[in-house]
Amino acid sequence: INLLKEFANVDASYNMTPDELKAKVSLADALIVRSATKVTREVFEASRGRLKVVGRAGVGIDNVDLTAATEYGCLVVNAPTANTVAAAEHGIALLCAMARNVAQADASIKAGKWDRNTYVGTSLTGKTVAIIGFGKVGSEVGRRAKGLGLNVVAYDPYASAEKAAALGVRLVSFDEALQ
Repeated sequence: INLLKEFANVDASYNMTPDELKAKVSLADALIVRSATKVTREVFEASRGRLKVVGRAGVGIDNVDLTAATEYGCLVVNAPTANTVAAAEHGIALLCAMARNVAQADASIKAGKWDRNTYVGTSLTGKTVAIIGFGKVGSEVGRRAKGLGLNVVAYDPYASAEKAAALGVRLVSFDEALQ
């Protein structure tokens, strides 16, 4: 936001209602939104053709009416790698939690019970993890999994063998990945 302020008048408003957004958009050339903000046909109508670009701070653009954007000559752009690392880290965190029975141990403690031996879990080192889809997020999950000492296989009919090999990942068939 501060960088944008060096080049333009910026109104950084958050948690606006749809009516507040429609009132402000008539004064804007550009709009930057997250997924919670719905950029509907009504928003484009309220801009009266002034809005030239909607920037989605994230990957998905399902919150933007693309048909209306096209009709109003408004470019819609996104940030396709914005959440890649966060998604990969979340996947690894869930993998670790599953291996160590974190959810079950948490529920047990909250119920006033604790049996340490029941919730020890298993080490990930030396185990094999299969990744279905080896694009941006999948390859980052693979990179992190290798760092934990896991053997990594991946299924993705469009993945580059060179990319997989560079990360130490073996591409396999869908059926092999599920074994």
